[in-house]
Amino acid sequence: MTTAQLLLIYMGVFVAVMMVPAVIFPTKVRKIMMEFVGDTKIMRVMGMISMMIGFLFLSVHYKFTEGWLMTISILGWMSVIKGVGLMWCPEMAIKLYKKYYNSDKFFIAAGILMGLLCIGLICIAIYPLAPTIVYFY
Repeated sequence: MTTAQLLLIYMGVFVAVMMVPAVIFPTKVRKIMMEFVGDTKIMRVMGMISMMIGFLFLSVHYKFTEGWLMTISILGWMSVIKGVGLMWCPEMAIKLYKKYYNSDKFFIAAGILMGLLCIGLICIAIYPLAPTIVYFY
């Protein structure tokens, strides 16, 4: 198993662990998130962590090439852009969080969507040639 595959599995499991409580206990998680995103200093630290994760992904594969490795590049660049946005404009991120995190239905829908994304990431990591094989049939 390559480093890229391990990163995809790690990302899938990490997001799943973070989003399962959002589906089961949406009210509790919403309250915790609203307390967490209320401070610009915390948002800037989240931006730095997001940039570090993005650069970790980009150190493995940074080019937009064909195949499953492009997933690593997309996740890396998205994480870097998110990190820069959180570091430069934490107030805008706080406004967006408060706008969208105000209902339990949003957390349930986001949790289900992220769960499907996690399953997809893990499947891409475990079966990296599956999309290529399906494409030729």
